[in-house]
Amino acid sequence: MIESSKTVSEKENIKDVSIQNLINWGVIKNLDGTLVPTNAFVLLTNNTFPFAKIQCALFKGTERVVFIDKRDFDGPLYKQIEEAYEFVLKHINLGSEINGLIRTDAYELPTEAIREAIVNATTHRNFLDRACVQVAVYDDRVEITSPGMLYGGLTIEQIKEGGSKIRNRCIAEVFSRMKIIESWGTGIKRMFSSCREYGIREPELIEIGDSFRVNLYRPSYEEKHKSSPKSSPKSSPKSSLKEVNQTQEKIIKMILNNPKITQITMAEQLEITLRAVKKSIKELNEKGILKRIGSARGGYWEVDEKEK
Repeated sequence: MIESSKTVSEKENIKDVSIQNLINWGVIKNLDGTLVPTNAFVLLTNNTFPFAKIQCALFKGTERVVFIDKRDFDGPLYKQIEEAYEFVLKHINLGSEINGLIRTDAYELPTEAIREAIVNATTHRNFLDRACVQVAVYDDRVEITSPGMLYGGLTIEQIKEGGSKIRNRCIAEVFSRMKIIESWGTGIKRMFSSCREYGIREPELIEIGDSFRVNLYRPSYEEKHKSSPKSSPKSSPKSSLKEVNQTQEKIIKMILNNPKITQITMAEQLEITLRAVKKSIKELNEKGILKRIGSARGGYWEVDEKEK
């Protein structure tokens, strides 16, 4: 029986798996009456393949030069995913915000996007490639690289729209049963959606040689380096818009088009939560880019004249 790290600690959630289930999923096969484990079985249990692991590293700065911390995670694939995920959380910033009497802790990057990127890199990698999945944390980004280009002629634009072709069907089948993946083809869309809700830069998807890479950009770095002390933050519309994230830029354009637009309408059109819109508006207000004129019901938004 194959168990995830979560179900091991929650025994009541463990479900029995029959021999026929394992045969149907391609984890084992019946050869002339003898049950034989497949490569998928090995990868999900006592994984002994030398390149079927995740290499994690924390680098100083924004280039792959100076190591600060590094770990290699082997063993069952689902265990590697959890350990790599925890490695990233250990090395990115954790902040908090107060909503009324409630304090909420939140990482600078959406944890769902981090997990999805690592899960996808592991599930859809090319296991014939003599390379490991690599997760690198830099000052400005988290970079997840998976051996193997997109499978079956799939393009980056297609996967953004939910397109999917499964290279490792047995692994994907078992991960789906273990609730590690929800359903095939939705991971990338959820990754982008969670970043939009956070009001941060969208993930970057790149094919590099025979590898596929996802970059999640850290807002703490962008906030720190967005402008130099000597520059004027409101010198021109172009220079000012560089200081806001993509969601905030879209909000500014919406307001310029309709100063009376509501926050609810913004959230609907941007396909993000109302909370994310309120957060972006608060930041724009603090930067002096946006202000509210009049009441909440009958007033309107105003972008600084130098921004128009």
